[in-house]
Amino acid sequence: MPYKFVVFLPLLLLAGCTKHLSNSELSKEFINPNKVVIKKVREPLPNTTVAATYGYGNDPAVKRAYQQFLKTGKMANINSEGFRTLAYSAHEHPIISCEPLHLCVVQLEQGENINNIELGDSAHWAIHTSLIGTAENGSYQIAIKPMMEDISTDMVVTTSKRTYNMGLVSMPGKSTHVVNFYYPEETLSNSVNQTQQLKTAETTENSVANSSLLSINNLNFDYQLKGDKVVWWPIRVFDDGDKTFIQMPAQAERVDLPILYLRRSGQLQLMNYRYKQPYYIVDGLFEEAYLISGKGREQVKVIIENKHFS
Repeated sequence: MPYKFVVFLPLLLLAGCTKHLSNSELSKEFINPNKVVIKKVREPLPNTTVAATYGYGNDPAVKRAYQQFLKTGKMANINSEGFRTLAYSAHEHPIISCEPLHLCVVQLEQGENINNIELGDSAHWAIHTSLIGTAENGSYQIAIKPMMEDISTDMVVTTSKRTYNMGLVSMPGKSTHVVNFYYPEETLSNSVNQTQQLKTAETTENSVANSSLLSINNLNFDYQLKGDKVVWWPIRVFDDGDKTFIQMPAQAERVDLPILYLRRSGQLQLMNYRYKQPYYIVDGLFEEAYLISGKGREQVKVIIENKHFS
């Protein structure tokens, strides 16, 4: 897989700020910082088919939403006239609007089988299931019909792959005729697993417990993480009194890696670091740092605080 090599020089991030820190000032934040750092960025594989409802995996809108998920970690729903494509998450509870005495349809993932459907109010709601395509590669759909207006209930669908928790509302003139799903987290996980299987020969490069790299005599794990919900949220952060290690999840290999900044006196400054899968390695210690990805309204960040810093 190709790599991009990006060379970072120390500079100030904030616009209009041109003051450079002296070596004595930097020594307070870092131990023996490097002058130039080479960072390897792994490019995502192109033309990924997104796990989705039958017929939607290669839909351009779905693929754009998935690429946005890779960049920002945010799962966007896709809305059009009478249709909704939802980004599935086990923690979400989508609300589906159906017009009284009319059908609205929920379509599941391709190859997914329905085990059970529970309705909170089966007296005023009717459901029926059917299959689109073949049993191996098709998608089951659930037709839903409310018997009267201004009512609501819950529907829980358990399948061979997951559980759906949905809210149903019946409102005159307001209906989503067809609801289907795409599965960004599952797509990313499958892509990561495939990559790992192809690169088992490189597993020795992933070990940070190398006697020439890490001192185990003075490890500090007292770090706190906070910030946006992102797919590349670090697994752990620690230091050995000389170097700082930020361990990234396997999913980070399939997205654009965030950039690491130091926060000092209210300003963000690019840090000297290198990335050796799955670790960011900083030649020094810091009190507070930021992992930032994206720009403007699409920017997301994770803040790392060293509670043991003094």
